[in-house]
Amino acid sequence: MQEHCLYCGADAITRIAEVEVARLIEVYRKGFGVDVERLFSDTSARLTLVSCRTCELRWFSPLVAGDDRFYEDLQKLPWYYQDDKPEYGYASQHILPGDAVLEVGCGKGAFAPFLANGVQYRGLEFNRLAVDKARGAGLDVEACSIAAEAERVPASYDVVCHFQVLEHVSAPRAFLVDCVRALRPGGRLIITVPSEDSFLSIAEDAWLNMPPHHVTRWTDSALRFALAKLQLEAQEIWHEPVASFHAAWYRDVLINFGVKRLFGGRTILASSHSALGTSVGSDTAARRLGVCLERPGFLLAQPRPQRVRGGAQAYGVSAKGFRAQKKKCGPAGSAGPRGMNGPGRVGMFRSPPFIVTLKPPL
Repeated sequence: MQEHCLYCGADAITRIAEVEVARLIEVYRKGFGVDVERLFSDTSARLTLVSCRTCELRWFSPLVAGDDRFYEDLQKLPWYYQDDKPEYGYASQHILPGDAVLEVGCGKGAFAPFLANGVQYRGLEFNRLAVDKARGAGLDVEACSIAAEAERVPASYDVVCHFQVLEHVSAPRAFLVDCVRALRPGGRLIITVPSEDSFLSIAEDAWLNMPPHHVTRWTDSALRFALAKLQLEAQEIWHEPVASFHAAWYRDVLINFGVKRLFGGRTILASSHSALGTSVGSDTAARRLGVCLERPGFLLAQPRPQRVRGGAQAYGVSAKGFRAQKKKCGPAGSAGPRGMNGPGRVGMFRSPPFIVTLKPPL
């Protein structure tokens, strides 16, 4: 197990759970038709989900992230790249006509149509097939890393955004540093990630929230800590409500968790989010339960300028100036399309994203 935090370097690490590598390989092969065995050095081992007690980041140790071939295989599945995500519309409200926008990990550029006329859009994407689709739609998309882009044109963008990308990155701090380097002073960083504050954190068989697909998990607190380290503060955190098509899965997860807490042990319901089985029960009742228990939380924080020391990373805000107000409602989360392809197939569970809008002061 990794002895130091992946982000802050602290050695206060707590073990949370384990997953068998052989089981991951089996699920990807049978459920997705994707071979991931080559990514694991020891197929008989277990991966450990751990948490840092200092910054609250969670990750799987040892780190095993997907490669280019892995994502090329996944994108062949029709549900993998979505044209319409709730966070697209929400994020577009923070982008103004005339803004220069950089989207990191843009896929085929599905976010671009949500932007107003006059926005200057550029996307970065490693997947060649996705790049070709984006360029075919007339978009400025290049197979380039954020590190290379920030080096080439530092402090050039009003908005840098990435949608459900950070959780795939094995070096999250370096990745976020490069995102900030690409921002102009006063620019905005928009991030969406699966919310570890939602019901997804207790879903035992959410396979695509595990390696080699997702390698890190982020609570609100972990994000705020990470951003403070970069001289940034969260201005707004938004949680997407539970989607109606995930109501049955949401209900099953809560029931499973309740039974496990009551009787102990590992009790998994036969639900349609697992590799086998079908969901049962009332979606209407589960939707009502979702409205009651998963109402979106909202957080606002005002930045306070600090003395500029020079250089692209000198602007920022003092962590001591953080003042936040939170509405009296519980943490929220939702999941994206299941993408079920028939009985016995594992669907795609895009986990509950939330938006973080960051703004270095002028």
